[in-house]
Parts: sequence; C-alpha cells; structure tokens
Amino acid sequence: MPTNKQYIQDLYSLNKQALLLEEMEHYASLHSVPIIERDGVELLKQLIRLHKPNQILEIGTAIGYSAIQMASANCETQITSIEIDEERFHIASKNVEKVDMTDRIHLILEDANQYLNQLKMNNLISFC
Repeated sequence: MPTNKQYIQDLYSLNKQALLLEEMEHYASLHSVPIIERDGVELLKQLIRLHKPNQILEIGTAIGYSAIQMASANCETQITSIEIDEERFHIASKNVEKVDMTDRIHLILEDANQYLNQLKMNNLISFC
C-alpha cells in the first residue's frame, strides 16, 4: 500500500499524464498520426487490468500514445514497442520520458519483421 506522500505524488503524475495524452491526441489529429480511439484504449486497459500481463509487444509505436496508455493500466507490465519511422520514434521517446516511464516502456527503432525474425531465430518467440 502506498504511503500518503506517494499517493499525492501519484495524483500529480496522473494529471501530468492526462495533459500529455490530450496533447498527443491533438498532435495525432493535426498530423494524421494513427492512434487508438478512446473506446478501444479503455477496453485494452481493462483487459490489461484483468489479465495483468508481464510483457506486451506493440508493433507500431507511432508517437507512444498506446504504449503510455497500456503502461498506465498496470504498473507491473513492461511494454516493448517497435517503430520503423525515425521521426515518430524520437517523438515517442520524448513522450515516454515526459511521463517518466522509460523504465517500463522500451522503444525499439527497427523494422518489426526483422525484429520478430531475430526473436524467432533466438527462440525467444514462437508463432503458432
């Protein structure tokens, strides 16, 4: 159970995160960046709360919106997100830093096909 101080600090963090998410939604709208819709993200977050996955692999980071949303649903979940576009990767990196989630959201600048093939060759992932 968090201490009173931690609880209050978490409230500040949530406000900071909510403001950034609104900014990200606005940026995505202005620049035609595809992000998950609000209903979809709420369903996804509820599934994460229920199933409590240790790790999530996201293909297509864009600006980091869904990775931040998923990480906020369960503080134990580690997110690995792959992005091929260098500009979007850098924007996502800055967004993840702004919400202090660099320890839980790991961004990879690479083609997802190559990354997944490398995992498969090292027997770290299998496709059924």
